Amino acid sequence: MKKILFSVLILAVLSSCRKDSDITKVIDTQDPIPTKNVESSITGRVFGEGNIPLENTTIEINGKNYTTNQDGFYFINNTPLNANGNYISAVKDGYFAAGKFTFARLGNTDNVDIYLQKKIEIGSFNSSESKKVDFNGGYVIFQPNSIIDANGNVYSGNVKVL
Repeated sequence: MKKILFSVLILAVLSSCRKDSDITKVIDTQDPIPTKNVESSITGRVFGEGNIPLENTTIEINGKNYTTNQDGFYFINNTPLNANGNYISAVKDGYFAAGKFTFARLGNTDNVDIYLQKKIEIGSFNSSESKKVDFNGGYVIFQPNSIIDANGNVYSGNVKVL
């Protein structure tokens, strides 16, 4: 039995040895979604918490901006849209931005509703101090000097947790 176990162990060790090799992968730099424009329309509404319609919300699709009316409706009529997919984003001050992906169909009108979550400050602290921030039955502990800016530098100042 010892000889079988020893043989299996030697076989495992020998089969795990291999020469390291470089793996080269060609990365395609072209747009991952080919453009196939079709004349189409999109309508929808933007809602906040409690399904309350949000007026004056900016809707962006393919670099063009639209605005919701007093009932939270937006209308994108007879516009060239990509049949292979379009991302629609909604932005409003005081809310987190959100969006959805939709596929346009020639001559059709798609309905895309978007729900935004209000930004609520749940804590704040000085970046040089440790802080435990509680939220919805959970928490996050921030260590001193653990916040960095967009350039990778340690941030110094007040931090708001939303």
